[in-house]
Order: sequence, then structure tokens, then C-alpha cells
Amino acid sequence: MNSRYSCMRKVLFHNFKCIFEFCTNVQLTCL
Repeated sequence: MNSRYSCMRKVLFHNFKCIFEFCTNVQLTCL
């Protein structure tokens, strides 16, 4: 879960890589 949280925090920094990876892990709809 720590990995997801860390990634989520990076998303706030507009980290596209993290957004893509985060969405893939959680299988959410990524724009």
C-alpha cells in the first residue's frame, strides 16, 4: 500500500510516469 501512496503523492507533482503506473496498478481510468 505504501507504493500506491507514494505514487499518489507523485501524481500531485504531475508525474506522468507515476500517473500511468498508478492507474495501471489500480486499474482506474486514466485520462
